[in-house]
Amino acid sequence: MDGEYVFTIKLQKTLYNAVRGLADPHQLELRIDRQRVKTFTIGGERVVPPPASFAGTLSWNPEWEQYANHADEGLQVRIPVRAGSRQVGISFVRRSWQAEDVLQPSRTGWGFGTDEMFDGSPALESVTV
Repeated sequence: MDGEYVFTIKLQKTLYNAVRGLADPHQLELRIDRQRVKTFTIGGERVVPPPASFAGTLSWNPEWEQYANHADEGLQVRIPVRAGSRQVGISFVRRSWQAEDVLQPSRTGWGFGTDEMFDGSPALESVTV
C-alpha cells in the first residue's frame, strides 16, 4: 500500500551504551530499490574522548558521554513509498584503505562488550520500518 514509512536505524553499542567508531565521520546511506533516499553522517564530532581504557568504568567528560550515548538518535527518516515489493538497503559508504597490520580474529566477550573502538568503524545493530 502506498504510504509514508518511518525508517529507524540503531547502531551497535558497547555494554555501557556508547556507539562505537565515532572518531571519524562515516557516511551511512538508506536506499530503496537502489536509489539513495537519505545519507546520514555518524562520528567526527570534535568532542574530547575518554582514555582508551575508559569503557564506562570512570566518570569522564559529560559532553562525550552525551555524544557517545546518543549518536544514533537522529538516524530516522519518514519517506513516501509506493505500493509493492521494495528492496531496502542500508550500509556505510566504503572508504578505500588497507590495514597495515596482521588481521586479528573477531573479538567476543568482555573485551568486545566494553571497547568503544573509537578509531574503528560503527556498525548497524537494527533497522525498524
